[in-house]
Amino acid sequence: MTLTCKDFQRRIANTSVTPSALRNQGAKGIVKGAREFLAEIEIERFAQAGDESSFRIELDRQTELLAEKTGSWGAARKALNIFLCEAFFNRVLHSQYQLERIGPFLEVVLDNIVAWKLWEDARGELPRFKGIKWLTPEVSRQYQDFASRHARHCSLDLRVHLEILYWREVA
Repeated sequence: MTLTCKDFQRRIANTSVTPSALRNQGAKGIVKGAREFLAEIEIERFAQAGDESSFRIELDRQTELLAEKTGSWGAARKALNIFLCEAFFNRVLHSQYQLERIGPFLEVVLDNIVAWKLWEDARGELPRFKGIKWLTPEVSRQYQDFASRHARHCSLDLRVHLEILYWREVA
């Protein structure tokens, strides 16, 4: 039996979107629905984005599609960002889809811990984070823009690495 990229993709969808990641974010079955959606998403659509603007258009499009299943834009964006980051870090998918291209465009996964640390570091530049369930595209963009600037300030290559930095502090 030969494993395919879809097998690795399904594994990442199943292991990265955990019940705790989407706890209290929507109706029963939200995790299962998100996992099924992510297992079938065409990762190459993200990898083909030539710039951040086209990447964001695809990310927004997929977020809206997933939000139809989850009932929450914020929960959909979080699940999608978790999945894309794990795909980026996965050797097989990274190589197959040449995901090095999307590293600079990946968003830091917003959750209560990461958002709180960004809010603290922003010193009044960001609105208070009310939770994933209430996250809007506008507030998300403000946090992501700050995360990009702050990652450079912290000498990190990618804003997605802020999550690793922040979670290390609470572990």
